[in-house]
Amino acid sequence: MSKFTAILRGLTADQFATMLAASPRQAKEVYFQRHAIKAPKTRGVVRPGEKNARRGAALLAALQAHEDEEVAQEILRGWLLARRALLAAALDHLEIPHQDGLSDSEEVSKIGQLPPPRQAALREVLLAQAPAWEVDAYLEFLKAA
Repeated sequence: MSKFTAILRGLTADQFATMLAASPRQAKEVYFQRHAIKAPKTRGVVRPGEKNARRGAALLAALQAHEDEEVAQEILRGWLLARRALLAAALDHLEIPHQDGLSDSEEVSKIGQLPPPRQAALREVLLAQAPAWEVDAYLEFLKAA
């Protein structure tokens, strides 16, 4: 089942673009190449970032059509690494030791299996840190990982 791809499929184009923007340029090129997405041909003056925006939209369309768990997981991981404050808030709330949002604790792998009342409490805490779509994507990632 496509757990990570399903998370990306639930995003709007703007949300996906925000997530993709957190990926390094070289990684994005690999994603585009893997799905045979080339830079669009344009005429005249093009706004800065327009070609990459079109390629990002094409990548989302490719992920809508075809499951690619490896690419989806990499996009999500790269985005989460850029959202360390969100990760730190979750770990602080659950009293899991961490260093700037990162932890080696075994407890981290159990976050996705929290009982519904604890998940709801965690979600409320995280909503103070980030928009609902980011919190939901993070919590879904934890369940999928």
